[in-house]
Amino acid sequence: MEAQYPVDAAVLMLGTNNCKAYYHNSPYIIAKGLSQCVDELLRYIKPEKILIVSPIHLGEDVWKEQFDPEFNQKSVEISMGLEKEYKKNCQAKAGTFFSSIGFCKSQRQ
Repeated sequence: MEAQYPVDAAVLMLGTNNCKAYYHNSPYIIAKGLSQCVDELLRYIKPEKILIVSPIHLGEDVWKEQFDPEFNQKSVEISMGLEKEYKKNCQAKAGTFFSSIGFCKSQRQ
């Protein structure tokens, strides 16, 4: 951040890879990691200049061998809990929140 200062705005869309089975994470833990990133950004920019984007849900079959065996069935459940936890973080930190889940659903219709 220091190398790019001043920063006009920041967009954070993290968490999909944190759903991998190897990490044994929960939506709460992943959101806490995002929160730490936001805390660091707040040292350089105002809260209203931070956009937090919740990632889309993992596909139900993502864990199968022909896709990405680093994920498992639990990974799909974890990804479905990120939006709720990210919203809580966003409200607590006063950043702007965007759900890519809602956007992707509206684009399919």
